Amino acid sequence: MGKFKRRWEKELDSLTYSLDREFLPEEKSNISIEKKTPFYKRKKFISVGALSFALTLILTFVLTFSLVQPKRHESAFVVEINPAVVFVLNEDGEVSSLTAINSDADVIVSLKETEEKVIGKNADDALKNYVDIVMQYGFINQENGATVRISTDDKDLKVDGLCDTVKDFLCEKGIMNVVFGKNLSTDDFCDLIGVVRSEEGSTVEKINSLPTLYAEKVAQKEDVEVLKEEYFQTVIKSVVAEYVLALIDRDPILQGILENVSFSDIDKENYIDTFNSIFAFMDAIINLDWLSPMLELPESADDYVQMSKNSMAFRQSYLKDKNQAEYDKQKTPISKESADEYLQSIIAEYGSLDNYWNIQK
Repeated sequence: MGKFKRRWEKELDSLTYSLDREFLPEEKSNISIEKKTPFYKRKKFISVGALSFALTLILTFVLTFSLVQPKRHESAFVVEINPAVVFVLNEDGEVSSLTAINSDADVIVSLKETEEKVIGKNADDALKNYVDIVMQYGFINQENGATVRISTDDKDLKVDGLCDTVKDFLCEKGIMNVVFGKNLSTDDFCDLIGVVRSEEGSTVEKINSLPTLYAEKVAQKEDVEVLKEEYFQTVIKSVVAEYVLALIDRDPILQGILENVSFSDIDKENYIDTFNSIFAFMDAIINLDWLSPMLELPESADDYVQMSKNSMAFRQSYLKDKNQAEYDKQKTPISKESADEYLQSIIAEYGSLDNYWNIQK
């Protein structure tokens, strides 16, 4: 037994010595500890699969959004109040041009104020500014109300929204109104504007090819005799006659002398004598010699355009002066309910807004 015990102690000592040498460092040895790089400084790698998946998601989103959102395109609409004007919108929905389609529209379109407040504005702001200018120059009767029609051949253009913009603006100004929209065929829209429908070119391209002013458009396509008649009707019988009658109406003495004066029956053969006789009576009170150049008839297309522009400048000054006091009056806003009731009463009386429009215009 003693022999076995000594043998077992010897083997145990041998094993303990071996473990000490393997796992316990010597006192003089240096211990090396691995330094790990902080996680925020480590290089990060994205697998090719993950990158492809992310790009696929982005591309899918972009394509889906492009398909859902319709691509904008140039469009056009006509606002008829008298004046009648074509608005062209660019791809960003901003007004890029205005084109006059009657002689009254030339007065508004040729204003610097119109260019500054309408061109480059979005459709809603441009419409409000345009209607405000039309009011300022007396083309909207603020006592009797306003009738406005907005037409287009573009199915993507929200005509009802444009009508609501004008309606709300007029209600805020205290003006009772009938505002409605028309979606026309391209043929009817071209007829309204005065362009020839063809397979080549869009409606907007045809509008952009027109002169800005109605007078310039007329001068391009009519002969001199037609231009003389046009000038006589739109300037002499309208602008000059209106101005002379307004002068008579302002002066009690002239009213007594010229109370039965009328220009409704004058024609190109006798109008000079009619105006000269009236001017002779008025000369003691007001000299109208400066009006004489406006009583001449154009002898060429160039004459017609220049003389029409001169009459526009005169009419702008006269109309703004005449209507400024009425424009400046503060009016009580009209509620949407009152405006809707008025609209329904018009439909009930005339059968439709189209019938009402045709009678009014």
